[in-house]
Amino acid sequence: MDNITLNELQLKKLRQYIHNRGIKDPVIAMEVLDHFACKVEEEMTQNPQVSLEEAMVAAHKSFGIKGFRAITEYMEKGLHKKYRKLFWTNFLKQFTSIPSLLLFIAVCLFVYEGNRLFIKEELFFWEDKSLFSLLLIVLYAVIEIVITYRVIPKFKTNLYVSTAVSQSSFFGIYLVLFLSPSTTTSIVKLVVTAVFCGIYTMLLLARWQLYKKAMDEYQEFEENYQQVQ
Repeated sequence: MDNITLNELQLKKLRQYIHNRGIKDPVIAMEVLDHFACKVEEEMTQNPQVSLEEAMVAAHKSFGIKGFRAITEYMEKGLHKKYRKLFWTNFLKQFTSIPSLLLFIAVCLFVYEGNRLFIKEELFFWEDKSLFSLLLIVLYAVIEIVITYRVIPKFKTNLYVSTAVSQSSFFGIYLVLFLSPSTTTSIVKLVVTAVFCGIYTMLLLARWQLYKKAMDEYQEFEENYQQVQ
């Protein structure tokens, strides 16, 4: 018995069926379509008398109680794992790049001298905490917000970029506050705060590279997606 291959009109009906099941993201929809079409072709090959609609229902049931969700969960999990690994790879690479290393050193020196000067001039924002640390918190918060919610808003609704954005965390900003030097701060704490800010800057660079990779992958996907529509 020859295997049945779906034509374009039939594939269009499959895409509509998937859309009606609540899957709107084109990235997920394409992945589901690939699996779904194989199942439908299998059903129609095994039973040539079955209609396309009946084959779609049977194919959908074959995915189990979760239906298409089983496919989407697997895809999302794989993408999270991929981007998490890529993020930390990008971070470590910062320390093998001369421009990034120079930036790291510059940030460390800037933070160290800034906190030392503000403490010397008794410029505080809370009890005896250096006002310079508050300015750092605001600066890092603005950078994260601009990158996450301004630079990439048009991409954020797709799976690639939304997964990359989910790797973001504002935890570092609060840690800067926790490490904020005070009038009783030793040189060691000034150095630790400065080094942390340097590391946090490298994390921001790694995060931006991850976003860029996600946007590039989505654009590549979009080009391929348009060709099959």
